[in-house]
Amino acid sequence: MSLMAYIATVNLCLLAAMALIFLYGHALRLFRVFPSPSTQVRFLRFGLFMSLALPLASRWLLVLSGEPEGIVLFLSGGGAVGQFINGLGSIRAAASSFAALVAVFALLQVTRLAADIIRLRRILARSPVARRIGRLCMLTAPADSSAFAVSYPAGSAIVLPGGLPRKMRRLVTLHELVHLRNADPAWNWFAGVVAIFCAWNPAFRLWLHLHGHWCERTCDEAVLSRHGSGRADYLDCLLFMAGSRQPATRQQVPVTAMLGSARFGRLSLRNRIFNITRPVGGRSVPIMTWIGFAALLVAMTAISTVDIRFRSWSVHDLHRQTIVNLGRNALDHRLPAFGLVMGY
Repeated sequence: MSLMAYIATVNLCLLAAMALIFLYGHALRLFRVFPSPSTQVRFLRFGLFMSLALPLASRWLLVLSGEPEGIVLFLSGGGAVGQFINGLGSIRAAASSFAALVAVFALLQVTRLAADIIRLRRILARSPVARRIGRLCMLTAPADSSAFAVSYPAGSAIVLPGGLPRKMRRLVTLHELVHLRNADPAWNWFAGVVAIFCAWNPAFRLWLHLHGHWCERTCDEAVLSRHGSGRADYLDCLLFMAGSRQPATRQQVPVTAMLGSARFGRLSLRNRIFNITRPVGGRSVPIMTWIGFAALLVAMTAISTVDIRFRSWSVHDLHRQTIVNLGRNALDHRLPAFGLVMGY
């Protein structure tokens, strides 16, 4: 499996995973079964990780079993796909176009990731340390900045805007501590690396939005479930953070902020406010969660065996490959004595 074939297969698996998660969620809502936000986060992380791991695992198992390849999807001159590719010029031109698309988005993502790291280092350098607990640093940023949590090899940090009232400071700190406990910043860094070859895929952009939203919902529920954390106080804190933040301030670095990502920020904030004021009633069925994971694993395992190859098909290529295969089988004594005759 070439690098381009692997990237195409990964994005195909991710597209299928997002479609399955979306359909499964809607099917559960019909029966008034609502998975918890933490379960939704696990679904998304499971889908992303398996999209990367299963194509490699399937290829490795095929090599160990002696099979040269799995299910190969040839993009040839027949059918609607083939006509579209022929309109581009040739199979080779289509492969070059796909490689160029991946390379351009990869370059943009690497540049953005480097800029985010530089911007994050500046924020951490300019924020004085308010408290240090083991490998965790509590930093104080300007009053108009966002509160966020970040993980790095040397430890982790929580950056809080200055001037927060004591009660709000406690709620924001609890919120960011839940992010760290759930490894949300680490998964955001992982997603930032995966974006190098998946940033062009709309399914991956949807994954980023849903992952950020459900991570925030998980933190909201975790803080509200603690004794002494009232919904009214937490809602006031959330609205205060949203109102005190400068309109031009955008959380671009791949970390976890209390207000979530700048993309789809208003929609996510509105949904969080609705769930704080009017919690969604329903029932949780653990067996349905395990069924969802099993269905997702089976479907993605089947899709991961598809090896997308930009290769033309013709009778000449078939004849040539048949001769090669006959020669290999003859050496292994797999052919009967009369051989094989092909007629046209």
